[in-house]
Amino acid sequence: VLKANLPSLTCDKKIYVPRLFPLVTKDGLLKEYSDGHVHKVKVNTFEAPNLLSEREEILKTIFQKDANRVKIRVLSPNPWDIKSQKSNPKKQNDTNGVVIHIHGGGFVGMSSSSHRNYLYRWAKALNMVVFSIDYRLAPESPYPAGLDDVWQAYNWLVNYSETILGIPTNKIVLAGDSAGGNYIASLALKTIKEGVRVPDGLYLCYPALNLHMQRVFPSYLLALEDKLLPYSLLKLCVKAYVPADCRAD
Repeated sequence: VLKANLPSLTCDKKIYVPRLFPLVTKDGLLKEYSDGHVHKVKVNTFEAPNLLSEREEILKTIFQKDANRVKIRVLSPNPWDIKSQKSNPKKQNDTNGVVIHIHGGGFVGMSSSSHRNYLYRWAKALNMVVFSIDYRLAPESPYPAGLDDVWQAYNWLVNYSETILGIPTNKIVLAGDSAGGNYIASLALKTIKEGVRVPDGLYLCYPALNLHMQRVFPSYLLALEDKLLPYSLLKLCVKAYVPADCRAD
């Protein structure tokens, strides 16, 4: 039913990328807080592996479902069938850049699939390839598991999208709603802090930027009578996502 109501799109595929970059871990973040380095900007201390010579081997595995990798949905307004070696990188060069999208869902639900109702329209209207990241969800995978997923996916796309997939990333816009907006803001700040490629634009829709439930915000007051997303549900989502020994703000 969803597909029947969506505009036609020539490419809707899933890829699974490995974790090749420094991991974002709770212990590492807590140490940064204790050392007072959480806001310290670094010179890039890691280098992406050169995988160009391994391209053919990578293409044999990148479309295979793998729970140990990060899943990314690729939505392209132009034909893209790299799996069968019929992709047209020249055609991809006609696009206006890429959108790296992170879905909302209170950190505990939803997916790239559930947000396709507008991602299809974005890809066609903007003439941009959309990469939508499926990160691990709480409570099974609390903070910072999801942040590590989007960090790994972002760096993989920045370094290998053009050489491996044939999709240029000369312009990168990060977009996300609610919990996805939180991840977008965190990811953008981390690119600055770690000295890697910084996105060209951010599009945050009603982002969850402060998860401190003991403070009072207008949005929390509005949620008291919200039928779809009441305050009690917001509180459960934050409790599932933020470990007790981590700072919510």
